[in-house]
Amino acid sequence: MPDDYVQHGKGLLVRREFAEVVSVCRAGLSASPGALDGRLLLATALLALKRYDEAVVEMELAEAQEPRNVLVHLLRGEALLRRGDTQAAIEALAEAHALDPRNKVAAKLYNEALERAHGRVGEETPPEEIASEISGRIALPPGARDGAVATVATVATVATVGPEPGPPGTAEAEAPAAPARRRRRW
Repeated sequence: MPDDYVQHGKGLLVRREFAEVVSVCRAGLSASPGALDGRLLLATALLALKRYDEAVVEMELAEAQEPRNVLVHLLRGEALLRRGDTQAAIEALAEAHALDPRNKVAAKLYNEALERAHGRVGEETPPEEIASEISGRIALPPGARDGAVATVATVATVATVGPEPGPPGTAEAEAPAAPARRRRRW
């Protein structure tokens, strides 16, 4: 069965035998070059080995095969980010996020890429900036963009800082403030 190597490679990946995963996947892909699961597994192992250029090449091949696969864009984006190609990483991760807006890994890596692009590694990206970046990559009808930026900025601010306290004497005003989170979730 041609996918046997993928199952064997997954077992090796769990045991963190990344170099062996690369060997198994390369051999399997030479016999079945169209096996997307094998190519995704290979790219995952290459990322673990910090062989980012090779991972990007594998994901470019996978993208030609299946251009709407979120994992293809996610792995390519992460490889580009790790090798320092921030702008290309932002584009790939924005595509991954657009394909699966609930994917927390895509959102986290996209936020990290934006922080690097703006020279703020380890700092929080202002909510308005995140909102502008997100809405700039989403198709919105004319006139709706400003409202979307404001909405996303408000959600990002509340997620990071917490809601405003209520009027004095109310339960909301008396409640202790929740600690701010380091990363935003979209």
